Amino acid sequence: MSGKRGRRTIDLTGQRFGRLVVIGVVSRDKKAHQTKWNCHCDCGKNVEVAGGNLKNGHSQSCGCFSRDASIERATTHGRSHTRLFRIWAGMHTRCNNKNFPRYPSYGGRGITVTPEWKDFIVFETWALLNGYNDNLTIDRIDNDGNYCPENCRWVDNIVQQNNKQNNHFITVNGETHTATEWARIKGLNDTAIHVRIKRGWKPEEAVNGKGVKV
Repeated sequence: MSGKRGRRTIDLTGQRFGRLVVIGVVSRDKKAHQTKWNCHCDCGKNVEVAGGNLKNGHSQSCGCFSRDASIERATTHGRSHTRLFRIWAGMHTRCNNKNFPRYPSYGGRGITVTPEWKDFIVFETWALLNGYNDNLTIDRIDNDGNYCPENCRWVDNIVQQNNKQNNHFITVNGETHTATEWARIKGLNDTAIHVRIKRGWKPEEAVNGKGVKV
């Protein structure tokens, strides 16, 4: 029997690989001889992983292992009490913790932290090489973009305050966006909703217009 014709997928269901326990098959690519598996991580998350990455040890968690290892290294080297560490932890909280009040404005709308910044030491190195000091805060250049080197910068309080003024968060029917984002969604001028809010309109009126029922 030839090698390819006789090749069969080994059932990994129930097997443990590091922090991952295989639940079942997600998909099979017969041409590439690759199977993706749905795995449950010890931290509580589910993740899809290629079978080859499970078997060779490349994937052993949903990503929490490297993050936890980074926290442990930062603690060992005395960095876990620094302001820069709190900034790093805050990014991950906003993007990953669904119970965090402002999650809908970050992770809830698809904003993520680049995989390389799961390691605090990597983030710290980038920060120190790109102008960080204790008077600056991290800012995403594109408000719809992710936390990554090409979309982040360090800004002073004046820029940060301007950003806060322009990013008035509005919740309508359980959906939260900045005023600028709502304007984009509704096809309005960027300043329209800001002006309506200043005039004292209710959030749903500022977004949808007065007398409009949705």
